[in-house]
Amino acid sequence: MTAHLSAGDTTIGVGGEKVRVRVRGSGPPLLMLMGLGGSIELWEPLADRLAGHRRLIMFDTPGFGGASRWRYPVGEMSAMAGAIARETGHERLDVLGVSLGGLVAQDLARRAPDLVRRLVLLSTCTGACRAVLTADPLAMAILGNPVRYLVPPVNKMLTRYMMGGRTRRSPQDATRYDTIRQQRRPSIRGYYAQMLGTVGFVSRPWLHTLVQPTLVLHGTADPLIDVSNARLLADRIPHGWLETIDGGGHLILFDQAGECATAVEAFLRPLQRGGRPEDENRPADRP
Repeated sequence: MTAHLSAGDTTIGVGGEKVRVRVRGSGPPLLMLMGLGGSIELWEPLADRLAGHRRLIMFDTPGFGGASRWRYPVGEMSAMAGAIARETGHERLDVLGVSLGGLVAQDLARRAPDLVRRLVLLSTCTGACRAVLTADPLAMAILGNPVRYLVPPVNKMLTRYMMGGRTRRSPQDATRYDTIRQQRRPSIRGYYAQMLGTVGFVSRPWLHTLVQPTLVLHGTADPLIDVSNARLLADRIPHGWLETIDGGGHLILFDQAGECATAVEAFLRPLQRGGRPEDENRPADRP
């Protein structure tokens, strides 16, 4: 096992890529996998609520600052995530993935069951194809065009529609999200390389093989990934548990971070039975 990295940002070379990594907080480790074109900073509202109880390992989605290849397959991204977990000194931890990061989290749980203790799947699905078929067509069209980042006022307007939920309803939440996105924009090449990496990925045939207790957390008003995808995940994963956030859009990790943190912490918190730790291969009792 390698020594723990000190808290803060560093750069780790994995899979031929240099990836910016941030370690924050103290407690049981939680590896956090961001979505399409996402940077560490988008975790801030959720990380602020979890860092007091957990050691958070976060990193920019591979290709964020510029792609070295034409696509990043989900399998390669999950291998990178596992390498980052081990480089930061962890041989077993919990994993949380959002959107594209949720696909990566599923693949990592399948390939490395000894590494992943518990799994949290947030605003995600079993594969891009099913997401496209169940999404709001306009929202999906906006997602597929990262050129919008080059025109901030237009991007802000389109983002509100695309993300739905509180970000669509609240100009303040939309402005807060857009400010972070504009400060650290994904490269257009890297964005497309990540998107192309989802082509052909389908987890539905093997979800029944996942051994980890899994929380599936989803907003009921997500225009990009319909809540039916979350129901499918929870139904197919043997130890799956579904929780929904009423009226939540695709950005519940950001604009309803408090509710997400409460659900995540309740699921991951170790329980005691008769003075002994709860069996980690069983789903936690729910409050």
